Amino acid sequence: MGQSQSSRRTKAEEEQLKLENTTQVTLPKTTGPVPKPGPKFKIPRPLKEMMEAPAGRLPVAPTDDYVFLKYSKAASDICEAVQKFVVTFNEIKARYEDGKSINNNMLLFRIGLDEVIRHYDTFLRESAYKVDHLVQYRKDMACKGFKDVLFLKFCYENLLDDRAPQFDEVKKMIDKQIVYSTDLLDHVVKSFDRQNRLRYIK
Repeated sequence: MGQSQSSRRTKAEEEQLKLENTTQVTLPKTTGPVPKPGPKFKIPRPLKEMMEAPAGRLPVAPTDDYVFLKYSKAASDICEAVQKFVVTFNEIKARYEDGKSINNNMLLFRIGLDEVIRHYDTFLRESAYKVDHLVQYRKDMACKGFKDVLFLKFCYENLLDDRAPQFDEVKKMIDKQIVYSTDLLDHVVKSFDRQNRLRYIK
């Protein structure tokens, strides 16, 4: 009788093993190349070094108005370029809402972006001159806007894809540029107006 129970247990175990073997799932092997991750945003090394360089490291003679004018003009040019860029963006958005293609307008968008970047670049380079004791503060302000506009250039083609453009996301980035550029210009104008008044008082 003991052998019969042992035999039954053995048969039960064999049936259980068969059941487990039949229910095991073999995952299919993947074939073909593994997709590579997309490129990551990275500021080019020369630009990064320019941004990290200390401001005001080059002396300026108080009578050298050219340096002061070039510095303040760069801040003004950033603000003006951003305003023109806003107009270009609004035109693209309007065309899309009218059911028209925006592909041809992307070149104008890219040109506008490059113009904003170019003026930021000029301002940061002019920040090497010690125009006043707040030059580093304003350079830090400009670096924030510069980083953001470089990021916008990196991703704008995907954000403004003709099939499903993300206008809201782009508008948020442009609105930040308006704040950055106007705050920077306002700070420059107020600082140099105050300095000019002090010159006349002296």
